[in-house]
Order: sequence, then C-alpha cells, then structure tokens
Amino acid sequence: MLPPVIVEGATRAVRPVERAAPTAEPAPQVSTPKAAAQARPRVVRPAAKAAPATTAPVTSSGGDAIASDQTAAAAAAAEAPATEATAGLLLSNQGTAATVITGDELRQQQVRSPVEALRSIPGVVVSKIGPAAGLSQVGIRGMAGRHTVVIIDGIEANNPGDGEFDFSNLVGGDEIERIEVLRGPQSGLYGSGAIGGVVNIVTKSGKGPLTLTGRTEYGSFNTRDVGATLSAGNDKAWGLFSTHSRQTAGFNISPFGGEKDGSKTTSSIFKGGFSPLEGLTIDAVLRHTGKRGNRDEENFLVPGLIEQMDAPSKFSSDLWLGALEGRLSLFGGAWVQSVRGERRSIVNDDLSVNAAFAPFEFYERYRANAQTYRYTSTFRLDTPGMPQVRHYLTGLAEQKNEGFVQHTNDGVDHERKTRSVVGELRGEYWNSLFLSGAIRRDDTDVSGDFTTWRTSASFKVPSTPVRVHASMGTGVKLPSLFEQFGRAPTFFVPNPNLKPETSSGWDAGVELSLLGGRAVIDATWFDTELKDQIRSSSVGSLGTSINQAGISTRQGLELSGKLIPLPGLTIGASYTWLEAKEPTGIEEVRRPRHAGRVDAKYTFDRERASIGVSAVYNGAMQDRALRMVDPAFFDIRPERVALKEYWLVSAMASYKVTPTLEAYGRVENLLDQRYQEVYGFGTPGLAVYGGLRLTLQDKSVASAR
Repeated sequence: MLPPVIVEGATRAVRPVERAAPTAEPAPQVSTPKAAAQARPRVVRPAAKAAPATTAPVTSSGGDAIASDQTAAAAAAAEAPATEATAGLLLSNQGTAATVITGDELRQQQVRSPVEALRSIPGVVVSKIGPAAGLSQVGIRGMAGRHTVVIIDGIEANNPGDGEFDFSNLVGGDEIERIEVLRGPQSGLYGSGAIGGVVNIVTKSGKGPLTLTGRTEYGSFNTRDVGATLSAGNDKAWGLFSTHSRQTAGFNISPFGGEKDGSKTTSSIFKGGFSPLEGLTIDAVLRHTGKRGNRDEENFLVPGLIEQMDAPSKFSSDLWLGALEGRLSLFGGAWVQSVRGERRSIVNDDLSVNAAFAPFEFYERYRANAQTYRYTSTFRLDTPGMPQVRHYLTGLAEQKNEGFVQHTNDGVDHERKTRSVVGELRGEYWNSLFLSGAIRRDDTDVSGDFTTWRTSASFKVPSTPVRVHASMGTGVKLPSLFEQFGRAPTFFVPNPNLKPETSSGWDAGVELSLLGGRAVIDATWFDTELKDQIRSSSVGSLGTSINQAGISTRQGLELSGKLIPLPGLTIGASYTWLEAKEPTGIEEVRRPRHAGRVDAKYTFDRERASIGVSAVYNGAMQDRALRMVDPAFFDIRPERVALKEYWLVSAMASYKVTPTLEAYGRVENLLDQRYQEVYGFGTPGLAVYGGLRLTLQDKSVASAR
C-alpha cells in the first residue's frame, strides 16, 4: 500500500513543539484489495530511545502521496486527529499541486546533485550550463529559473543579485530529509519570485541515536566525492553536522578543442536546537557552500553562430545561509508563535579571458545579501460539538532588507526594503473537504506596493477512490538587484525603472487511488499568464533589461503515477505537455513541449539488495543564440536555433555487505547521448561511479526526553 506523507510548504503556519512525531507500527499484511483499502496504520507513541522514522520515498502530482510500501511515521501522524495548529499537513488534503521526494529516495537513486531528482517532477525543466559547478536552473510550468523560490530549512536561498537559485550549490544530499515542490503561483504565501512555484528543502533535525554516516565515491572524469554526517538528539537538545566535497576534472564544455573544465564544490551545514522550557524551542542553522571552477568563452572571432571555445576563464562563489528561531506553543498547541531572523549572503567572482579581447582580461566581483525578520502566529479554532470541523488562522509580519554592491564597478551599496503582512485561513471538514486561502500585502521602497493572494481546495469523494483538487493565485517578481543597479562595462547597463513581473494562474486535477492503494494516478491541467516579463534588450551597442509589452501564456497537462505490482517492486512515471508562448505568439526558449520520466526499482534479499533504472525524456525545443556577422565590426545579431530531443538513461545497484556497510554503483547517460540543454554548451557522455557508505549508531545517546 502507498502510505501518505506530510508536506510543510503548503502553508505559512508555525510548526508546533508540544509532541514528538509519533511512529507507526507496520501496516498488517493484506491479501485482497478490499482488505488493503480498509487497513490503517495504528499510531503509537515513540519509545524513549527510538529515532524518528523517516518518510518513505514519495512522488506525487496534484497532492496525494505516492510512496513505496514502507510505513511512514508522517503518515501515521497525519491519519491521527489533529490536536495542534500543525504546519505539517497531509499532502492529499492540499489543493496545491505538489510533489515530495524524500531523502531515502535520493539515496536509493544515488543522486549526488538534488537538481537531478527534480527532473522526475511533472512541470519541472532543468537547464545546466557548463561543468558540475556551473549554473543549474530550475523552471516550473514554463517559467524561468528566477520565478522559482527556493527555501532551505525555512531560509529563502535565492541570490538577491540575479534573483534565482543556482542548484549546483546543492551537492551530496546525505543530510536532506525531503524536497517539496509546489507548482503554480505562490506569492500569496511566499512573496516575490514565487511565480512558477516553490522548492522547499528540509534537512534532518538531528534527533535520534548518535549516528555517524560516511561515504566515499569515485568515478568518471576523475570525480572524487566524499561526505560525512554526524547527528544525535532527543526532545531536550539535538544537533547535526554534515560536510561534503565533490571534485572533478570535468569534461570539455566547448564543442571544439580538448580542454577539460573541472570544478570543486564543498558544502557544510550545522543545524541544532534545544528546549529550555515546556513548549519553547530555540533552533539555529548555518550553511556554507563554496564553488571554484573553470569555464570557456564565446567564440567572437569566427563568423557564424557563437558557441563556446576553450579559454582559461574561471569563476567562484561563496554562499552563506543562516537562521535563528524561537517558537512558543501555548494552550496545548492551540496557539503557536515564532520569532525568526535570517541572513543570506553570496559573493561571486568571475575572470573572463577571451581571445577576442586580448590582451585585456575582465574581472568582476559582486556581493549580494538579504536579512529577513519575521513574526508568525497560528491559532487553532475548534468547533464545539463538531470535532471533525477545524480551522487554522495564521498571521505573519515580515521585513526584508536586501543589498547589492558591485566591487568592480561603482562600489556603491544599493539597498531596498520590503515590508509584508500575510493572512492565511485553512479549514478541514469531516476529513473530506479541505479549503485554504491566503492574502499578502508587500510594501517596497523601490518598486511600489502590490497585493497577491492564493486559494485552494481538495475534496475526497466519499466511498470512491476519487479526489479532486484545484488552486488559483497570483504571483509577482521584483527585478533583480543586478538588473536595477549592476553594470558590465561595454556590455550591460542597468535599468532602475523596471517594473515587477506579475502573473495569475489556476490548475485543476483528478487523482485516483486504485488496486487497494497500490496504485495512484493523477492528472492536472494548469493555465498561467505572465505580464511585464523582464527581457534582455539592446541600447545601441550595450545590453539592458526591459519590461516586455503584452502577456505571455503557459498552459499544459501534468500526469503522474506510481504502482507496486509486486512486493519490493515500484514503478513510477510522469509526463508533461507544455505550451509556453511569448506575447508575440512564438514559443518560449528552453521549454520542451513534451517531457517525461519512467523509474523502476526492485528491492530483494530481505531488503539488502536493490537495483533500479530510470529514463528521462526531454523533447525538442528552441533556444536563443547569437550570430557573429562581421567580427571586424563586432556585428552580432540574435537568432533562434533548435535543440534536439534526448533520452538520459541511468542504472544503479546497491548491496548491504553488513548491517553497517553498503556498496553501490551507477551508470549515468547509459546511451551515451550527445545533447545540449543550453545552446553552445556541451554535456557529459556516459559515466560510471561506485562507492561505499558506512553507518554507525549508538542508540543510548538519545534516551532522555
């Protein structure tokens, strides 16, 4: 049976602190679909030494959870009557189209860059530029990467400089508990940037036995991958430290020459907290990612379409994320409050060495940062005499201060402030109808004021396997600080008069649970409009950013499903049909009309061994390129190009040699496809990797409650 799972990102409610997450006994074995449909996990309170159970691998479109036949602790918690103003909500109770990928699933698929796991999600398009540490963008439902808000442990991680998150900053994933993807405009909850959707990444809390996990891996392109995670804790104090390093000689991203473009990425996270009083907790998190790598340059010397050519250019970046939060739960969890402070900072360096401008070299450095201060309060509103009717009211007040300084330009520290208030109301009725609505008001000192909203509904049709869900909302995206204040000499000038991009959209879908819960299928249709889209343009020989006139449209169909035909065997599939058009009616670039994925995993030998295969399909799409007409006069003109369809097939296997030691291996791009995700940038061919994972535990450490 496919158990449900809890998702946090579908609400701004504050998480309670009164009770530990309950665990569930394994669901009874059933022999008929009818018996399976009637089976429910029984909730039990965890023993003092028990580590919090993790959710089973989950992939869901439209709301309901799709997982393997492992029993999830979160499922049991969700099945139990709600007694607190919980922020963790049963995914199948949400009208928002969402997907959850658990950390277990990431590790079973041997995903070393979590961005690769996002390829399995309906409506998501991934674009990687250059080496392993090169820019990795994620667009949702035909929107650009800057239209996706990324949250890591509650911290908005988007770079204030360019407005988006570079997913190559995520490596390893051993510390990840789950990744939640919410699709559709979410600015009513998350403010600027959440036009396409939200990616919410939650790392492990550290609670449980003293656990040390170490991993080492080696493979193609002289890639060395090592990581270690140490965690321990109980209800009084808990903590986790994880560090990871990935270094590779790389491959040649240019279609010419033979120079390899290597990179190194290191990432560390500390996360912990304590509970000094009943109902009061203090939590802190600090994360750092450092990247260094080589890249190529545009070939400006030869007439024709401009592609990458070998060059000694380099790039680097340092990303810091930190947060401190205090939470207080009163009246048995009926009133939960949170005070939180966050800071994010990124420094980017780039050295451009292009033969076309020899002997000159261009060096750029900029720093962008943001501080956010937030107060959140959630009330549970009971209905006397009607325990199956519950309401939750949340209020939020927030101030965000953003800064940007380009050290290699004017050196001026440009700032902007945004003050926000949010109200959210959720209702649950007889475990069948679930409604939510949110409204947000943002006041900025640069781009004016704006109001966004979002509403959703989920209805489980009684005595049927049918659930219908729908959502509607608006989104807004402020111009990036670089677009407003940044400058690239001889190439780009800022435009401080840019207006925010705005969007409105809706989706509706049907979900079916079949074969006694061993199969789940979901179909969702979406339709979104984007206004004042920010585009690159030319002012004489210089580039700048402008608001494009007219309305861009995105519509499409998302299909997903998962099946457990035999014990130990799980098969999943997803497909997206997308039509994304500019105001002129032409197709948006890097938006494939057809995309999909199929996965199969088989676990056997008493769950000590597993094998799996995945196949990702990316349909043909268009991209925007530049043509050098006359190098002598530097005459460059834009041009559309076609990128071919491709399949990426991977296979993986693992075996637990002992209860503490696991050996694993995988083959990526098994068909050795030669493809491009971005015009002019090469991609790796067939690659093979293998490694060992060691896990040691001392369960006596987490005995105090």
